[in-house]
Amino acid sequence: MEARRGTHGSERGDGVKSLYVFVPGLPVGQPRPRATSFGGRARMYDPGTSNEWKACVIHAVRGNAGLFPAGIPVRCDLTFYLPRPKAHYGSGKNASVLKGSAPTRPTGKPDRDNLEKAVLDALTSAGIWHDDSQVTDGRLRKRYAQLNTGCEIRITEDVE
Repeated sequence: MEARRGTHGSERGDGVKSLYVFVPGLPVGQPRPRATSFGGRARMYDPGTSNEWKACVIHAVRGNAGLFPAGIPVRCDLTFYLPRPKAHYGSGKNASVLKGSAPTRPTGKPDRDNLEKAVLDALTSAGIWHDDSQVTDGRLRKRYAQLNTGCEIRITEDVE
């Protein structure tokens, strides 16, 4: 899948703002905040395990800050392409052959809501929109990668 980014009008030619980008890399879900005790006080912290993935997303959308100002409803469609586990393939000379029993869709970790949260937080940090609360619609999918792991991001104004 070719990496493309940029803003362009909709297919209808009505000037609806949109953004498409494929972010290569290994998608990582946003971890839950953790608590620790320090000096008798509880403190919350972010484990930071998704920071590298979020940096990839921010890098891929650079140059598009302010595309969707506050108050603009946004549709955000995300398709995550995850690697297949080695157990899905044969062994020896069949190491590149997919087993017939291999599932067609990823049903394990990471959870799709955590994947979405990491990307939406990164898009907010990149300034694509004012806040991810502007996202009013969208489709979220997990698939096994045929070639490249990563995330396909399609953002448009949510107009009906």
